Amino acid sequence: MRTCSDGKFSRHQAQGRPCLLYHIERCSGPCIDDVDTATYAEHVDGLAAFLDGDSEPVVKRLTAAMYDASDALDFEHAARLRDQLTSVEKALARQEVVTEKPENFDLIALEEDDLEAAVVVMNVRRGRVVGRAASIVDKVEDLSTPELVARMLGQFYGDEPPPAEVLVQEVPEESRAWHAWLEDRRQAKVSLREPQRGPKRRLMETFAEDVIRHFE
Repeated sequence: MRTCSDGKFSRHQAQGRPCLLYHIERCSGPCIDDVDTATYAEHVDGLAAFLDGDSEPVVKRLTAAMYDASDALDFEHAARLRDQLTSVEKALARQEVVTEKPENFDLIALEEDDLEAAVVVMNVRRGRVVGRAASIVDKVEDLSTPELVARMLGQFYGDEPPPAEVLVQEVPEESRAWHAWLEDRRQAKVSLREPQRGPKRRLMETFAEDVIRHFE
């Protein structure tokens, strides 16, 4: 994947020469058309899927390519693929596993007082924590916890569709309307609920404690 700015990309495209990242194999060279549009789109989709927790196809592809290169006696290429696979495995090791099953959900926790609220959303994909976002919200209005949760749902999913399940500390009023809105954003079924028991309830309680520690 290229990491350069659009301006730098255009300059190298006009010059017909790639930058250093291409020569050290950190970029596939779209500026010089060394990779076709369809293949580059696969790179983009693959990266997006990996960041969203879908790592299995990447691991399988790199493993198969590494063995193919080794069988073809292209040991230099096989070594580069081995290094890439090692990097992927290290990235996966940093993603905390929080569920036994490969589930997809967001968990929204908050801690509040009369003046402000600390809000954190945790993104779990295929059972792994792939992202966290935190913010402090000034309570310019006298909002109840369900009203504050509703406000956060509107902000979090106004631009990005939700996963199949959204866990909150308290379900907002007019829950049917919020279910309908979330499902319209996702174009599929969405469960919006407060976990009452089991692992997800314990996860919510642990995460709520983390919110307090994060903003102390």
